Amino acid sequence: MTLKAKIESLDEVPEALREHYSPADGDDGGFKLSVEKSGGLALVSEEGALKAARDARREADEAKRLEREARQRLEAFGDLEPGKARDALAELDKLRKNPPKGGEVDMDAVKRELMEREVKPLLDRARETEEKLKAQAERLSSSYVSAEIKRVLSDPELDGRFGLLGDHMARRIKAQVTDEGVALQVLDRDGQPWSRFDDKGTVTAATVRDLAEELANDREFAPAFGARSKSPHGVNGSGAAGGRKTDNPFKSKTPNVTEISRLARENPAEYARLKAEAGA
Repeated sequence: MTLKAKIESLDEVPEALREHYSPADGDDGGFKLSVEKSGGLALVSEEGALKAARDARREADEAKRLEREARQRLEAFGDLEPGKARDALAELDKLRKNPPKGGEVDMDAVKRELMEREVKPLLDRARETEEKLKAQAERLSSSYVSAEIKRVLSDPELDGRFGLLGDHMARRIKAQVTDEGVALQVLDRDGQPWSRFDDKGTVTAATVRDLAEELANDREFAPAFGARSKSPHGVNGSGAAGGRKTDNPFKSKTPNVTEISRLARENPAEYARLKAEAGA
């Protein structure tokens, strides 16, 4: 049976498994599955991940606001914080009206000193904060991508081995932290956004599932998919031992629009032949 990450009552699971559940946090109650982190993998709360993404975005915006404010202050010395900068400017006016013996006041030198003393530390702190937030967002994105890959590969129809496929799939998934959470974009073999035809013939963005299906039908990666390797007909049901890579993009269950467009542009004759062969 498949274990649920959270249940409302212990009666939902066999008595032998109840010791692995503990009271869940929050007002919703219920019980959560106790799983020890191993190999960099752990149960991740989708709600918690989305909240962390929103917090990271807000903190990043605040860091940018601080940097923008610091640069504006650098251009308008009258608004500098703390108040010592304004006091220094007032003193400059006095010196300008009554210069000390020895000549005029070097205004450029004074401005440089003010920048080093008041503005530069503020800019440095803003940049440091932004770098930390960027690193945090990258870690969050990486964890989210890994969790999604593992979820897809755990499907019994694929039974993919995360240890063999995880890194390769992650290189073809671009993650971006937004106000709504983490958005994933699957790339084709050339590193470009991958579009495909859905069951209704509409062009849509490829999903992580589409990527897993592509690899499952690839002779090089097929052995990493337990469900496909157990099939008596091989990877794609062709009857060849161990399967074979699908060469005709028009015959794929999830046609790669980007690949088909490139083929039409670079090799029109081959494009026409494969299209006719597939009856497309």
